[in-house]
Amino acid sequence: MRRVLKGWCASIRWADKVMHGDFIHTAQGHPIYFEWVDNYDDLRVRFRPLAGRMRATLGLDGNDPQAPPRTLTFIVDRGIYSNDLFSQVAADPGLHLITWQKGYTPGTWDEARATTRFGVERPRNNSRDTRLYQFSVIDQPWDQNPAIRQLIVRATNAEGKVAQIAVLTDDLQRPAKEIVWLIFNRWIQENDFKYIDKHMGMKQITSYRSIDYGELRDTLTDRQVPNELYVQKVREGRLITRQKARLLLAEDTARRLELTRQQEINMLEAATEPTEPASPPPPDPITAKRLKALRQASRRSERYTQARRARLDELQLDLDRIEEQKSALDREVSRKEQLIEQQMERMDVTNKTLMDAIKICARNLFYQALAPFKKLYDNNRDDHARFRELTHFDGVLRLGATGMEAHLVAHMHLAPKMSRIIGEVLRSINAGAPPLPDGSGRKVQLRLTEKHRIKVQIADDDNGQPSSI
Repeated sequence: MRRVLKGWCASIRWADKVMHGDFIHTAQGHPIYFEWVDNYDDLRVRFRPLAGRMRATLGLDGNDPQAPPRTLTFIVDRGIYSNDLFSQVAADPGLHLITWQKGYTPGTWDEARATTRFGVERPRNNSRDTRLYQFSVIDQPWDQNPAIRQLIVRATNAEGKVAQIAVLTDDLQRPAKEIVWLIFNRWIQENDFKYIDKHMGMKQITSYRSIDYGELRDTLTDRQVPNELYVQKVREGRLITRQKARLLLAEDTARRLELTRQQEINMLEAATEPTEPASPPPPDPITAKRLKALRQASRRSERYTQARRARLDELQLDLDRIEEQKSALDREVSRKEQLIEQQMERMDVTNKTLMDAIKICARNLFYQALAPFKKLYDNNRDDHARFRELTHFDGVLRLGATGMEAHLVAHMHLAPKMSRIIGEVLRSINAGAPPLPDGSGRKVQLRLTEKHRIKVQIADDDNGQPSSI
């Protein structure tokens, strides 16, 4: 319902009203910073300001004496591709960029030019189920910008399928092997998007409040963009020009047919003329029928020709009118003034940003707790689901003078292997001596038990005698 900007939505493969999520993950796939924006600026414009805000938020800008400035390397998909941006990043010593080369055309592979060859084993369902990916890399300066490094990669997967892709980066020192694997392994971020959306509700709007672009006037960086009214007139002119082209083609075709038709009429009329006026030949019914049909078609063609010419005159008047309107319009206008005039809005993402920050923190805490279980369970297909079940176990709390014991009860029967793994995970947690959050210094101990082994007693206030339940 809101008049918000449209943009490309990959999930529906179409342009629609969207909010773009600029998420930054670590190389291991953990989200550490994000911003929600609309389509006022594309990623190439948003990138460097986004990196600066992330530095300030996470204390990476060097303002903290205990945290010196860090050189950051971003691995981004093809949406970042821009020669101007590459030059800006190359001139920034604290920033590096790795991305795919857009529009690269594979050529004949020359293995003799390869400077780096390596293979990577990647596990699938478990640590024993591995797949081998092999890479050959030609490392050279990019001919379009010598400050940029071009890595032409010949990648072969476990099934033997070969692909040749080019990678661009301004980092001239990092080993080619590390660069190639960083960008080929970027899909762990895409997998995380799926996870946080499914289990954390990352795509929920949270709030339907919006802000008029008139209120954002002073906060926006303006630029010149094509005038939408001018573009609309251009499209109308193209549509009318196509209609004229079809009519002119029909006019030419009709003219050729009429010429052929008149030639046949003349031949038939000449054939039916009598050679001797005194004795005319009997009329040929077939020839007479054909002549009648040709003359009727000729009259119809004349009517259609007149209608087409009238329509062509109308279309030419429309074209003249559109050209006059175009001449009164500017080709380019202010981006923000155009949106203000169109009464466009931007979704207010204040509440959503707060909620999503909580979700990201919950996601990262969950993954930290999952790590020991994931290693012991060694099954990538459902380790998240099994660990979530563990976090939902029922149980009984037993409070003592030195701490609290939490006796956990599974919702279902646990196989001996799963019981052993959960027991080891709980022992590792207990070894860290987690404290109660009441500031008393007492510790929490987690125990895995079974329902039939739990006996709860509640003291009777009247006589002090416990009663069993």
